[in-house]
Amino acid sequence: MPQDIATSLIYHPKYLEHDTGRGHPESRYRLEVMMKAIKESGMLDHENIIRLLQPVMGSPENAILRVHPKSHIEFVKRISANGSSADPDTPASPGTYEAALLAVEGIILAGDKVINGEAKNAYAMVRPPGHHANATSARGFCFFNNIAILAEHLHQEKGFNRILILDCDCHHGNGTQDIFYDKQHVLYISFHQDGRTLYPGTGFQDEVGEGEGEGYTVNVPLPPLTNHESYLKAVREIAVPIAEQYKPQILLVSNGFDAHHLDPISSLQLTADTYREVIKIAMQLANDLCGGKLVITLEGGYSLEALPKCILSVLSQLSGFKIEVKDPQPSPDERVKDYVDRLIREVKRIQSDYWQF
Repeated sequence: MPQDIATSLIYHPKYLEHDTGRGHPESRYRLEVMMKAIKESGMLDHENIIRLLQPVMGSPENAILRVHPKSHIEFVKRISANGSSADPDTPASPGTYEAALLAVEGIILAGDKVINGEAKNAYAMVRPPGHHANATSARGFCFFNNIAILAEHLHQEKGFNRILILDCDCHHGNGTQDIFYDKQHVLYISFHQDGRTLYPGTGFQDEVGEGEGEGYTVNVPLPPLTNHESYLKAVREIAVPIAEQYKPQILLVSNGFDAHHLDPISSLQLTADTYREVIKIAMQLANDLCGGKLVITLEGGYSLEALPKCILSVLSQLSGFKIEVKDPQPSPDERVKDYVDRLIREVKRIQSDYWQF
């Protein structure tokens, strides 16, 4: 692949028109502060480094129907039109339906650019997020499961039979897990805060898939206050060896910035540099296993102070555009470190029925 092929950054101003109401953490301001930081960094002045792309509304319903039934599409359209809610946490507005359709268009555009060799990797900075939505339910701020729709697009339209989804949102991606729980063309690996302490209350280490999908779900439920060092140790010791054995044809990442230590609704202790390192690991896996094919999509992250640091760190790693981001690490808690070490051993023990460590 030529060295001058850029990282694709997918964004549309329509994403700001999904109005969640005053005080809701999943607000338009999330994307506004990130885009402001991206523009001020100067990286968009170099199209051979990062190329900003805007999805065009087509007929995404066909792609959505690979994951969600027609009744679910109509439900999202209806609650958007009347400004009601899917659940108490998931309000809609007149701009929600179009934003959600464009989020699907955005992630499919990101995937197509990468698999067609038109981008070395891609980041879909879309909204609303997706990984809590299962086939028939909008919930947890999510309406359509963007990353699952991309995975099924790649599977059904492009013939991909080994797709790795790495989920690094602080909340377990219960919707993504549900959709692929009995399937093996998607390997789902999630690092998240323990469901006993955070929504949605799922994602325990013994949830490993069922039927032909048994062994293709990997959950690492981390305790509150897990820090940079312990998080990366878990990723390196669990995700890396499993990915190397699975040999994916493409790597997809659900990238939530809500594991940052400043996030107001969760309790992990990551930094912008943790996210940079996770993407570095993902890039290395993609380069080693699937010709560099890597697509990342935005999920959560609600600290308006942390979001600019996190997105700049990730895009810097993806593109090679040099940016120094200062984000000091909180002091580690030794009891939490010991707990994570035991958790890593426990996950390996459970997953050793399916993978070698």
